[in-house]
Amino acid sequence: MIMKTAIYPTRKTWNRYDNDRYLLYLNEQIIEDYVPENDPEAVPAIGYSYTGSEEDGGTLIYATDATYEKFVSGLIRTRYSADQVEAILLNVQSENTERQAEFQLELTQLNNFREECKVIASALLQ
Repeated sequence: MIMKTAIYPTRKTWNRYDNDRYLLYLNEQIIEDYVPENDPEAVPAIGYSYTGSEEDGGTLIYATDATYEKFVSGLIRTRYSADQVEAILLNVQSENTERQAEFQLELTQLNNFREECKVIASALLQ
């Protein structure tokens, strides 16, 4: 997936995109003394940079409501489909001892990402 970055003069968090999706602005970087490229005469000010999959630097997630639970789920789905999550959970329960370390690593990676998503959702909805 190609990531795109955009810079804004004001902080962004999230917007409802349509009935089933929200546009989240993630990976915020504060840019001191930012001067827009198209206005070199502008007075330097603070800029806010966001990186995501969309042209405007946002990240589109599936969520029907702006709630913690829906945002966490939507964020997880940006990396893992429901089928992938199910496979990871079932693989860990497998009796295949030769691949158990691999399965456990996949579960650990999923759980680590899930925890990151919780922190992001919490911060966005404050």
